[in-house]
Amino acid sequence: MRTGFLAQEVEATARQLGFRFDGIQVPANARDHYSLGYAQFVVPLVRAVQELSTENEALKARLATAVAKSVTMSTELQTLRAQATATTEAFETRLRRLETAIGGQAQR
Repeated sequence: MRTGFLAQEVEATARQLGFRFDGIQVPANARDHYSLGYAQFVVPLVRAVQELSTENEALKARLATAVAKSVTMSTELQTLRAQATATTEAFETRLRRLETAIGGQAQR
């Protein structure tokens, strides 16, 4: 079993991307064959890895920011829920007192 790239596919992809790749040897005549110079893949591949690494680091930073915001929002939500519960309980207490006071006045 052999592995490798098809020179024609590499050529088509390079054209599609607008990338001038000098690792493809195009046939000079009908008896010639396509071939690839695998050594010429090194620089573009290293550059691609560098670009992907930079993009990955930026995405990690965005994720960390999003996680931090999520934690902050969760904490704020818990605080608001606690405040809402306390306010509701205070209003219920006041309502019971008012109802008791009104009920006591109505009986007089």
